[in-house]
Amino acid sequence: MSWAYRIVLVYAAFMAMIFYFLYVASQQDNQLMDDHYYEKEQQFINVVEGARNLDAIGKPVSVSVREGNVQISFPLEAIAQFKDGIIEFKCLSDQSKDLRLNMTPDQQGVFIIPATSFIRAQYQLRMEWISNEIPYAFREKFYYLRS
Repeated sequence: MSWAYRIVLVYAAFMAMIFYFLYVASQQDNQLMDDHYYEKEQQFINVVEGARNLDAIGKPVSVSVREGNVQISFPLEAIAQFKDGIIEFKCLSDQSKDLRLNMTPDQQGVFIIPATSFIRAQYQLRMEWISNEIPYAFREKFYYLRS
């Protein structure tokens, strides 16, 4: 086999590889994490300020799975005069399993979500609320492992 045939074979193999990668790339399902991602990016300064306000309290928000439910415990100082709040669980593997709830903690600062609302996956937990006219925000990765 002469060198000219070898060059043609290498060139054809290279082109086949390029077309294969184009086919694989066209089959990908690329989704943004949020529907209005760029608009929410503009509001991110409010989240940074809310996280600073929560850090200033010095007591953390804790998220745990207890008795088959997801329990979120807030510092009492952060919900003293609770006004309004939103909790979002963004499922990183399946957008249809996202949760968005109105936040209503009890007198002890605990908010409970039934485990039936979750699948075994990784979530991005986002919380924003207003208490005592001060905005608060909390972000954390949350792994729900029970099925």
